[in-house]
Amino acid sequence: MSPGNLVILALVVVFLFMFVVGSTEYSLPFFQRLKFDNVCNKYLAIIQANGGLSQEHKNELTLELEEIGFTDVSISAPTKLEWNTEAILRVEASYKFKAMKAYLFREEKTLQAVYENKTRVMTLER
Repeated sequence: MSPGNLVILALVVVFLFMFVVGSTEYSLPFFQRLKFDNVCNKYLAIIQANGGLSQEHKNELTLELEEIGFTDVSISAPTKLEWNTEAILRVEASYKFKAMKAYLFREEKTLQAVYENKTRVMTLER
């Protein structure tokens, strides 16, 4: 193999490595967002079943989101609703992660995640 071919091969390997690392780094916030939505959906089901979200459940939701890396959690949810009433759960949180910038430097970025979904209360206990 000639020296020119080795240089080209080395450049191709470096670019492939940068592509793999970059695509992995940029896909991690996407997977965190999926976890965020799953946790919020669980608490939306609790609202549907219980007719609202108690302060204890709000604290648990905040704790679960902080455990998976979210900060500045803000929750807006009803505490008590009648049967067949529409309930809206809105959760906002920030997710900080480091991403590669040009010239192989890493910078911290913040993703603002907002979850807003509604359901109907289906509990008969009041």
